[in-house]
Amino acid sequence: MIFNFFATTALGLEHALARELGDLNMAVSSVDKAGVSFRGSFEDCLRANIQLRTANRVLIPLSTFSSPGPEDLYEGTRAIDWRPFFPGGRTLAVSATVRDSSTINNSLFAALTVKDAIVDQLRDATGRRPDVDRHNPDVRVVLRLTGERAILAVDTSGEGLHLRGYRRSSTEAPLRETLAAGLVLLSGWNGREDFHDPMCGSGTISIEAGLIARRIPPNLRRERYGFERLPWFDRAAWDRIRDAARAAIEPGECVIEAADADTESLRIARANALAAGVDRLIRFTLRDIRELPTARRFSTLVVNPPYGDRLGEVRELKSLYRDMGEVFRKRLRDSSAWVLTGNAGLAKFIPLKASAKYTLYNGAIRCKYLRYDIH
Repeated sequence: MIFNFFATTALGLEHALARELGDLNMAVSSVDKAGVSFRGSFEDCLRANIQLRTANRVLIPLSTFSSPGPEDLYEGTRAIDWRPFFPGGRTLAVSATVRDSSTINNSLFAALTVKDAIVDQLRDATGRRPDVDRHNPDVRVVLRLTGERAILAVDTSGEGLHLRGYRRSSTEAPLRETLAAGLVLLSGWNGREDFHDPMCGSGTISIEAGLIARRIPPNLRRERYGFERLPWFDRAAWDRIRDAARAAIEPGECVIEAADADTESLRIARANALAAGVDRLIRFTLRDIRELPTARRFSTLVVNPPYGDRLGEVRELKSLYRDMGEVFRKRLRDSSAWVLTGNAGLAKFIPLKASAKYTLYNGAIRCKYLRYDIH
């Protein structure tokens, strides 16, 4: 049986996600805003959930329809045949996101409307109605209502795929794991040459680089997925997929250096790297970015410096960004430096010309991801 799937991701990472799917030999249908559509078997859904580094969730889209008001939302939901997802004794939960709707401005009301329509349709079709379990449902239905356009899907991931399970603790405002992986993938790093993160914080960028270098699937250690409770789940197939993923893990041949000027950040980063299984691949160093040593040729550096939330902080950070550019120029040779910043004004103080620019989102913060080639 062939399904249509939609893998969601952060804005700006869509093409990185499409390349990941292509590398997994998935049939990509289209690259859309904040996600990628692809087709495949249910086993492909299992592989996507365990292997994709930049995906937030893998959904099974069911219907897209016009929904000017609550009645339209109810009828559009009820028109879907929900019986294949609820073969008996299954529990249900609905999550909703509502934007720019003139008639429905409450996500809880929208979710309740969808839930009522599903329950009514199944009761009329089968004589039974599913119970609601908001915390641990068998089937989680996702509604996205934008203006008058409603999209309904079933979630196969369960918890968000950014929850890798290795983060024991974190520094203030850490990068989401999927974004960190996207930064590494967009840099074009090959997993064998040197990699530097000179302001590592809790270590997320370096750890995601380590997972890539060792070919460790990002969600290999996860205990539960949403797809395990769907009717098409095959436990034997799932065991084969996980065994194959474990067999493909490599020792890693690169040097990853993670540095920070804060002792506590390094302690947290080390603990997270140990939990992720990449601690032997990462060399942690207590050091300010201005003290970056001369790197070997063909290295890749990725840094997420502070953006500055207040005017006084921005003034202080101007010198940091200026010094950072000078360090790149003097200490990198035939290498690339990538800077993620949520403050385009500060980026102007880097005394280098960017050779590539991406627009990404760190949560709600619109960021620029800038590449500087050092020859």
